[in-house]
Amino acid sequence: MLTFLILLLTEFIGVLPFQSFNFSLFVENDFASSYGLIICRIFAFVAALILNNFKNIRKGESVPTSNWLCILLIPMASLYLHLLLFYAKGLPIAHIFAGVVLLFLINFAAFYLYDAITAAMSEKMHSMLVLEQNKYYEKQFELIKTSVQTTSTIRHDLKNHMYSIRALTEEGKKDSVLEYIANIMEDLGTKHNLAASGNTVIDSIINFKFQEAEQRGIRTALELRIPDDMIGIPTFDLTIILGNLLDNAIEAAAKVAGNSYINVKIRLDKGRLLIQVENPYRGEIKGSKDRLLTTKADKENHGIGLDSIKNAIQKYDGTMDIHYADNIFSVSLLLYVD
Repeated sequence: MLTFLILLLTEFIGVLPFQSFNFSLFVENDFASSYGLIICRIFAFVAALILNNFKNIRKGESVPTSNWLCILLIPMASLYLHLLLFYAKGLPIAHIFAGVVLLFLINFAAFYLYDAITAAMSEKMHSMLVLEQNKYYEKQFELIKTSVQTTSTIRHDLKNHMYSIRALTEEGKKDSVLEYIANIMEDLGTKHNLAASGNTVIDSIINFKFQEAEQRGIRTALELRIPDDMIGIPTFDLTIILGNLLDNAIEAAAKVAGNSYINVKIRLDKGRLLIQVENPYRGEIKGSKDRLLTTKADKENHGIGLDSIKNAIQKYDGTMDIHYADNIFSVSLLLYVD
């Protein structure tokens, strides 16, 4: 709409100085001024060059609906005002020309504001992701620290533990030996299904989200087969993809009583990164598989959503398959990495 109206106004700016204002808008008009035609094309070319500098618009950032309505209102209202100027009786040609130029500048300003809004949204999104990454890394550091402390304690007491196990074995107390070993394994944290691939980014995100899931009574299962030095996907995109997939799964699974779980599978195979997240859900899925609607109260600012996941995986010629049936929701991603 903005582009169309700006080009329309450039036509009138080029025509008005060379023709009396008595032609009809909705029928064919003969315009014979060579100067006017040339000026129209020059104005349109200059406008295109200027609009080409607004590069943030092309990044596909999600813009709130309220901002979209305001952006759309400007060209629609400008078109109406333009028609009023066109059919106004008794207005001097200079006033009409000035009005068209002002409408032209207003719509250029709208383009600028649109570009500024998308830049601000991008910066806001980036800041949110940086804060979330910091939380992931902090939690991963705490997990590593706790694991090291627990392992150090076990090693320190290992000699005493072995004496106790030996004594129980000599007495033939098999059940006591098994219980003793189980207690040691629990102290080591082997019961916790934590990510330990060596890939700091993925391990941090999964461990942080799994801990949140367990605090909300959600069982977690993980199959993780990736190298610790996997490259090809920036941290920024991994945070968008994994963070939002797990957030959505946790929110949905938390509403299911009695059978609340999340299954996560991530593996790298011959340059293909496969990610699958499965969880139960309660209620009805709104929207279609191409565009699901959030059920949260804060629809404007909730998370980043599946749309941003789609934008992220497009960089890697990836695909996303969404399947839901029998109250089981599954998202499968395929990304091609170096």
